[in-house]
Amino acid sequence: MADVMIATIDGSTPFDAERLAEVARQAWPQATWPSSPDRATGELARLKIEAQGKIVFVDVLPPGGGLGVEGDDELTAEFVAWITTQVPITDGQLVITDWANEVVSLRQQMSVSDVLRLREHDAQA
Repeated sequence: MADVMIATIDGSTPFDAERLAEVARQAWPQATWPSSPDRATGELARLKIEAQGKIVFVDVLPPGGGLGVEGDDELTAEFVAWITTQVPITDGQLVITDWANEVVSLRQQMSVSDVLRLREHDAQA
């Protein structure tokens, strides 16, 4: 089970909770917001994505905090690949932590296979 963070190196965040929900529902029509924002934890919104019996939760964190993604490995990879198609990425600015042993930079328009290879490459090293 994956538990990763997607964020920008400089702390700015390209993630808008309302827009993310809107476009996520286009990719995953069953996506829902099962919880309201929690000011105590700083969580702005929690998106629940279900697909083919798999679940991923995406926490939209305060500005500069990025996205926390937790759930099935393959659906997490699908979400990570999808997010690289939704936000402009300057070389090396968008990263994922805890997917591999090191922080990994994401590129624009990554495929699910590209994201999975980041983890596989790390496991073989």
